[in-house]
Amino acid sequence: MNSNLSHYKTLGVINRTPNSFSDQGLSLNPDYFKVQLQSFLNDPTVIIDIGFESTAPMNQAITLEEERNRFDIFLEASKNFSFSNRYVSFDTYKIKNFKYMVHEFKKYHPHANFIFNDVSGVLDDELIEALFEFKHTKFYYIYTFSHIPERAQVLEHMNFLKTEVDIIESCAEAFIKASEWFKSIEMENQLIL
Repeated sequence: MNSNLSHYKTLGVINRTPNSFSDQGLSLNPDYFKVQLQSFLNDPTVIIDIGFESTAPMNQAITLEEERNRFDIFLEASKNFSFSNRYVSFDTYKIKNFKYMVHEFKKYHPHANFIFNDVSGVLDDELIEALFEFKHTKFYYIYTFSHIPERAQVLEHMNFLKTEVDIIESCAEAFIKASEWFKSIEMENQLIL
């Protein structure tokens, strides 16, 4: 993890989905959500990671609009909390929605910092264009190793698993490739593997 994030110890996950693998939709309950979010905000070593679509392979993909609607409901519920100088991670593979989330969140929480937790593992031109918007800000990108060839296939990720590979070697190769890719765009200090 980048040294600028070294005091953070935990990723506090809030999945605002009805089919979450981690809490089976509990964070959609307003009372549960408020207690959960406040407990994360009370601990300065927690990065708050929020997801709006379950990418488990048994679930169906949702549209850009549905993910935005779920985000908008979260944003409304988060208005009275303070995210000042906190890192907020949005867990999505939809670049347009990540940019939308940052833009809208900053309206109410202008001193928050952001992490793009991109579960796709796809390094493409669309990502470069988006990253350049955040190049000189307090921003990080989480690269997740994946075998999928393009973003649109995120929920099909199990179909791309290779059965006869050394997973340690595959991860190392993928992380080296991602590190070199980020170095080529001079953003290696904003990368989390």
